[in-house]
Amino acid sequence: MRALTRRQPQQHLKSLLIRINLLLRGWFASMSA
Repeated sequence: MRALTRRQPQQHLKSLLIRINLLLRGWFASMSA
């Protein structure tokens, strides 16, 4: 259980980065279009 709780914050950060990356991609696409 402790190992899982240790890994959770990293996965959360990864999902956050992916979300930001997708948002930035969509924003740049809308800006270029």
